[in-house]
Amino acid sequence: MNDRRERLQYKMNIARHLTELSHLTKRQVTEAELLSLEQTRDLRERSASAPKASQKFQIPFAERGSTRFLELIRAAYDRNPGPIYLWTEGAISCGVLKLGSILHFNTAFDFGIERNGVISLVSEDLGSRIVLDFYEEDGEQILEVELAGSEWGDLRY
Repeated sequence: MNDRRERLQYKMNIARHLTELSHLTKRQVTEAELLSLEQTRDLRERSASAPKASQKFQIPFAERGSTRFLELIRAAYDRNPGPIYLWTEGAISCGVLKLGSILHFNTAFDFGIERNGVISLVSEDLGSRIVLDFYEEDGEQILEVELAGSEWGDLRY
């Protein structure tokens, strides 16, 4: 963190970022667990060439904790049981979190937990991703799921 602006952004966002990540993992996340901003920037640059969405679908937000949705996450794990990166808006200014597997992600997260309503789960090799985009439309809470990559792009819901 060389520059003053970066340090200021970090200080302004770190508490909220850690709170979000703790909720999204159902455990207390600490600053020490986050990748450095340099590592995060490198991952972001390398993931820019990630595969485009293979498929998208929408479900009611409340279904994110359903057996069917959990089976989708389990299928992603079966295809790639390795570590994943958990991206939220705060990752850019505070660092991304690496989880042991996709099963460490809390699918029962609250609707208001992430400011922009976008969470990305990216495989360690950056070859597959699941993007969860949640928003309200006409009074209904919606979860749009985007699947991409060689391992997760053809999963079925």
